[in-house]
Amino acid sequence: MKGKRIGLLIPPPNVVMETECRKMFPPSVSIHATRISRSTDHVTVDSLLEMGRNTEEAARLLAMTRPDVMIFGCTSGSFIMGVGWDQEIRERIARVTPIPAITTSTAVLEGLRALGLKKVSLLAPYTEDITLREKKFLEGNGFQVLGIKGLGISASLEIAEFPLPQIQKLAQETAAKEADGLFISCTNFPTIEIIERLEKELGKPVLTSNQASAWAAWKILGRSEPIKGFGELFAR
Repeated sequence: MKGKRIGLLIPPPNVVMETECRKMFPPSVSIHATRISRSTDHVTVDSLLEMGRNTEEAARLLAMTRPDVMIFGCTSGSFIMGVGWDQEIRERIARVTPIPAITTSTAVLEGLRALGLKKVSLLAPYTEDITLREKKFLEGNGFQVLGIKGLGISASLEIAEFPLPQIQKLAQETAAKEADGLFISCTNFPTIEIIERLEKELGKPVLTSNQASAWAAWKILGRSEPIKGFGELFAR
């Protein structure tokens, strides 16, 4: 697929999503990011709502790169106000540009449905209040959350620098036996390197925020062929 562009709308302290997305697209697909303004590097309800208010201005700027698809690349920022908030964010982007757009939370919901997962476990780096909002968002969209663990981190760079072996260990501990699969949340939480490893260990699909976002972008770009290396979602 030649000459395509992916546009990312991401939080100012996000240092993971661009890197992981580049691994899931060939060099012919370029990645271009604009930061959505907010006044703190911490993930809080207020900072996420602040990003929501600034989404349209960021989308206007990103549209100047003429991407083929835009991703609102913040999981918590696209579920923080509950069921339907992901669609509200998409509508805000649509007000300023006709470029197709998807949010990470929307991509996650679509990915879970594509894999046929109804009962999921949730691992997230967020503080308790935000993690519980994510649980309610998933449940409100028809999924049962059987295992859940939030790490209580609000500092964005602390999330990005969390050791990968520790994330893998926590994922193993969080995955409930009765669950159909595991979802690891947050576009600033490194996961790409361990998805397939975890799937082999757990014997069930693993979905992550960046993986789901890239998969949804691929769908919009029109590619449906299996891609190896990024878990069952891409392999189907």
